[in-house]
Amino acid sequence: MQSYLGVEIPRIVKEAYTLDDKNKNQLWKEAIQREIDRIQEYRPFEFLPPGSDVPSGYQLAPLKMVFDVKSDLRRKARLVVGGHKVNADEHTSFSSVV
Repeated sequence: MQSYLGVEIPRIVKEAYTLDDKNKNQLWKEAIQREIDRIQEYRPFEFLPPGSDVPSGYQLAPLKMVFDVKSDLRRKARLVVGGHKVNADEHTSFSSVV
């Protein structure tokens, strides 16, 4: 597990919840919830129930939660899509974040 400014940074969601339990706070849980709320507000993609068939004309894209700590010690969570694992047509544009 990596750390920044003395704060442990989880690699997966389960680790984030474990760190919250260990530190007796909900900082990572709140960061995850803020990200989920933001995504639900903008609706950039549709979540399907587990085991659902992918509708015709759509592709299944893998998701991953990425964690970071800001210089003011705020916890940050970002849900990212593995766009490198989907076939994008020539008219599709996207922005990658490093």
